Amino acid sequence: MIQLLKSEMIKFKGSYQLYIILILSTIQLLTIPIYILSVNNTIVLENIIFLPMLGYCMITTIITLLVSEQEINANNYQNIKGSRNTASIWGAKIFVLDLLLSLLTIPLWVVVGIELEHFSYYFYVGIVSWSLLILLNHFHMLLTLFIAKGGNLLIAVVESLFILFATNKVFLNIFWIPVILPVNIILENNFRSTTNLLALTFYVVLLFVANLVIVTRKGAQSYLKNHSHSSYGWLICHTTGMS
Repeated sequence: MIQLLKSEMIKFKGSYQLYIILILSTIQLLTIPIYILSVNNTIVLENIIFLPMLGYCMITTIITLLVSEQEINANNYQNIKGSRNTASIWGAKIFVLDLLLSLLTIPLWVVVGIELEHFSYYFYVGIVSWSLLILLNHFHMLLTLFIAKGGNLLIAVVESLFILFATNKVFLNIFWIPVILPVNIILENNFRSTTNLLALTFYVVLLFVANLVIVTRKGAQSYLKNHSHSSYGWLICHTTGMS
């Protein structure tokens, strides 16, 4: 498994996905902390937490589409589908991307927390924001197995609208829309926040397992198809040789 993780990390090195993450992380670090310092307003501080979240849906979708395109260019997923370790390879790819996406949240809110001398709260915000990216990553990696680019991007727009509405406390008592749960966790600092966190964890794990199940089934079908073609070719050659 360690070898698979190293292999996936090497694939991301020098990729557009990594450049997007690093560039956006740098832009956030150069703008949001400075803006917070220049605007001493409680309402602004409360709302700016959700500002990056509005863009996460589209950003994550673009990154997952680039990952999918990378695999399509590598013989149309054959490196994954043709292997008996299909689930392990796909799972390692998702896990490495989960880690890389932390660069969009953790550094930013750590800096803000130090800047405002409220480290524990903003580190908590960073973790919750990262959990949103993980959820989106698992969901859109799953969608790349079924839906074309246009459909994936359209769903990202709808997700952004849900997050926008959630910031206005419209969905506080709703648990069946996974993408709004991180917003509710930050808005509610009580027992219900814990319930939202448990629900979010459930959806993250469920989507990860769904990824592994679906990609394994597709991989098994591809493996059997290739194996049957090889067997058929061997049979023809063997029959021709006998005749």
